[in-house]
Amino acid sequence: MNNSEMLKSKIPVFEAMNVADVKYPHRNIDFYLQESENLFQWCQQDKDKLTHVGLNWDMISDIPNRIGALREAQSLWVHERFEKTELKAEWKAKSTALYDMLDKLGHALHYAFRKSPTLHKQVTDITNTTRHADAIQSLNSLLVLARGNESLLRAINFDLSNLDQAANLATEVARILAVANTDKNQESDAKILRNKAYTHLKEANDELKECGKYVFYEDEVRLKGYAMAFKNKKSNTGNATPPTSSTIPTVGTLPPVGAQPPA
Repeated sequence: MNNSEMLKSKIPVFEAMNVADVKYPHRNIDFYLQESENLFQWCQQDKDKLTHVGLNWDMISDIPNRIGALREAQSLWVHERFEKTELKAEWKAKSTALYDMLDKLGHALHYAFRKSPTLHKQVTDITNTTRHADAIQSLNSLLVLARGNESLLRAINFDLSNLDQAANLATEVARILAVANTDKNQESDAKILRNKAYTHLKEANDELKECGKYVFYEDEVRLKGYAMAFKNKKSNTGNATPPTSSTIPTVGTLPPVGAQPPA
């Protein structure tokens, strides 16, 4: 089986996992995968001694499948993270355009409606935004106001094609913001899958390492293959906290409203 097939074969196992038992990998997955490959090869000549004290060899024989499943799940998660990075860049560009258009249209309407206190006040109220969703709605509201008073805009030679551009921009920015907010408010399925695959592999690795340490505690040559892996595990887990948004690119933090997004 290839990695994709190995992952697919493990889905029923992952679905049966208790959420409370799923572990977060507080370590570099690439290193952990290589360590797992090394450990599996190392233990082969010790099968008789390890199984003699009760080690489940069926679980150990399944380690390559667990490695393949984690490798595929990690690839899916990395791909999703890159997509988030691209979304963040897209938001930055589009949000800059949003505020530029909001400022440009608001400025034009203030001048075009200068002799109509009622219309002028509407423009002021509409452009008093405090959130990104407000900015998008403000642009839409200005468009409605502008469409209903195009004669006043023509009087100042305002290019009415800007209204079509503004409408398209509002629609696009609303889509990006919706995706960003959805991503921010729910845990990624790809991340959950990766964590379950890691937990599944870790279960077998930990059993193997603990058994190897027990069996070969007086055999320094054989012990090192299990003890070294165990030492690495201890030094990379502990009480560390998962990476934050400062280390994993997301679209969780959006530019402040009321000013141009940072360059």
